[in-house]
Amino acid sequence: MFKPRQSGFTLVELMVGLTLALLLTLGIANIYLQTRQTFRSQTALARMTEDGKYALATLQRMIYQAGFQNTANMTAAAATAFPAGYGMTAGAFIKGTSTSVDLRFLGDTEGNMVTCAQDTSGNADYPTLKLNQQYAYRLSFQNNQLSCGTLNTAGTTVTDSQVLADNIIDFKLTYGVDSDGDRLADSYTDSPTNWANVYAVRACMVVRSSDDKITVSSSGKTYLNCDFPNHAQQSVDDSDGHLYRTFSTTLYLRNKTN
Repeated sequence: MFKPRQSGFTLVELMVGLTLALLLTLGIANIYLQTRQTFRSQTALARMTEDGKYALATLQRMIYQAGFQNTANMTAAAATAFPAGYGMTAGAFIKGTSTSVDLRFLGDTEGNMVTCAQDTSGNADYPTLKLNQQYAYRLSFQNNQLSCGTLNTAGTTVTDSQVLADNIIDFKLTYGVDSDGDRLADSYTDSPTNWANVYAVRACMVVRSSDDKITVSSSGKTYLNCDFPNHAQQSVDDSDGHLYRTFSTTLYLRNKTN
């Protein structure tokens, strides 16, 4: 009787097939991991960009508001509109250090002035500031955060503090001083001797991603620090997996009239 011949894969063929399948699986896994890593990097970079831009935009608006005199006080001399208080001399509306800045301005009935703190108590129009009175705030950097709070009349205590951005590892403010009377900044310092001659503020911050497993270990990684004016390259540890981004801008005191 004829018996049909049985056929199948040999052991060698099975081993070759398994090897090819394994290589294909490894290739797909590698593509997946690379795609996932790219997505994480782009997400982290977008988050850092949003945080940095928001922090700088808030700092910019508050500095632009410094020294604002509303319609009721527009013709008053600066020393009259801003008497001594909040840690500032009469007529002054800005004072600070390399890591914080104090600002004051008058409210605007048309709602053009806003707060950067959580001073909701007694302010029915929060976050706009419509009362015809002085408002004073301190924006400061500490514990890797940029915060804003209301400043008391003595200029010593801050309340209603609100975090504007976190994961900030470097922050610096310098102040543009006019030395020849043309109302333009001739030099920058973090400790002016006469705040009446300050006409601009340079701000810099370095934001770091919250995720520390984004970049692979490698040597030679750097970011631009906040050392004015050249922003030197700052080295990063080889095993550091964070992303870094530096934000820098120059802001002018648009309500400076003297």
